[in-house]
Amino acid sequence: MSDDSLFQAYFDCNCLGTYSTASGTGVASLGTLKHLVVHPTDKRVECGGSVKVTAEMDSSHPAGIIGQKISVHIYH
Repeated sequence: MSDDSLFQAYFDCNCLGTYSTASGTGVASLGTLKHLVVHPTDKRVECGGSVKVTAEMDSSHPAGIIGQKISVHIYH
């Protein structure tokens, strides 16, 4: 099925992932990065997820204005 009003793009997730430490696993995020202490023996584990971006025509505006609906889905 071909739909010229729909575009999808897939990307590898580029999140900070998790760190495997001697005391367990720590999650790194932008909000907690300044509090995260990473030791030389810690190993970064990438999440292996993906990001899907979808753009499609959208005519749902009450005034009839045609636009686009952009959706971003993150899978970890």
